[in-house]
Amino acid sequence: IAREGGWTPAQVAVAWLLHQPGAVIPLVCATSERHVTDLLGAAGVRLDAEQLARLDEVSRVPLGFPHDFLNEEAVRNAVYGPRWREIDDRRTTCRRSLAG
Repeated sequence: IAREGGWTPAQVAVAWLLHQPGAVIPLVCATSERHVTDLLGAAGVRLDAEQLARLDEVSRVPLGFPHDFLNEEAVRNAVYGPRWREIDDRRTTCRRSLAG
């Protein structure tokens, strides 16, 4: 993605973090003026929806047990019953509002 846009990997990383839901404040470290200038360049990086989706996918961490178990439809139905579809998942709601 960095090569596609002519950006540095650090700029893409900071720009992607700025697109995350909630109050995300990237903590950056620079050992030279060149690094600071490079990181500030992230403010000019515009990632499209496809690029954000690709970055989300490669950064996804497998949660494993018990998350996978609790996310199974049969378990959700046993715990929540028909109310499951009425529960607001702020993680997906926030992501949709940013994308839309």
